[in-house]
Amino acid sequence: MDLTHIRNENGTTTLITRQQAADEIDSAISGPTRKDVDQMSASRTGANLHYRDGRTVEIRQATPDEIAEHSTPALSYTVIYTGGGEPVVHRTGCSHNLRDSGRGAHRTQVIAGTIDDVCREVFSDFLSEDDDPSDFYGDLNVKPCAR
Repeated sequence: MDLTHIRNENGTTTLITRQQAADEIDSAISGPTRKDVDQMSASRTGANLHYRDGRTVEIRQATPDEIAEHSTPALSYTVIYTGGGEPVVHRTGCSHNLRDSGRGAHRTQVIAGTIDDVCREVFSDFLSEDDDPSDFYGDLNVKPCAR
């Protein structure tokens, strides 16, 4: 996921993708949230949205420093496929992950920022860009070391 824009809502700053930024701006211009927008100004690289409920949202391109500041550091997880049941997720280096390796088990290392990213990687064949990876938490056996 390529986080390229800053979304600031009433002082709460988050990194979002270019597509998320475009979707929110498009929705405010001509989509379902158009009726909720009191005032708006938009340019090629961002927008300022003032909603009727008092929220103020600024969307703009992020600088490399902002991306580094707001990014979640990547962690290394080991996903163990045991052949039956859910994939088991450990933090790489955890001493307990050896117990889950039995006959027929294979391991994959996943570099991810969050467990959402691990779900997206493990279930990439089943998830589309619009799916919420947290819907698949029940299909993973996430050990305490990985939480």
